Amino acid sequence: MSLSRTDPFKALGLTAGAGFIFLTGTTRVVSSLVLAMTIFGFCKSFYDANIFASLYDVIPPRARATAAGVMNAVGWLGGACAPVSIGWLATRNGPDREVASLSDAIAFGSVIYLIGAALLVLAIVCFAKRDILATRQRSVTAN
Repeated sequence: MSLSRTDPFKALGLTAGAGFIFLTGTTRVVSSLVLAMTIFGFCKSFYDANIFASLYDVIPPRARATAAGVMNAVGWLGGACAPVSIGWLATRNGPDREVASLSDAIAFGSVIYLIGAALLVLAIVCFAKRDILATRQRSVTAN
């Protein structure tokens, strides 16, 4: 595994976004909901805007199209499973609690974001020094 120069931005976006996902699922005030969803969208852009840039930082040019296709397939598979999973979670507490359970399921998305952020921070800690040295060596060799 290699470190991408965009990993810190993605980790920041996931970490900050987690709080606003949680607020989206737990607030009962419409203005707070709108604010939380808006700020979450901004935080999500830190992650989404850097996905392909980070992929291209660590994948050789000859394999980028395949890697992008696999990454898209995994993302769409997760997106396809999400409504079913959230629906299943929302009905676990009985029909009289479905709205509350749906809110809880949305708030649980913050845990997924925090796990993703933790994995990115782990990658930064484990691979940053090695990758920075390798990049410096490549640029010295190229010159």
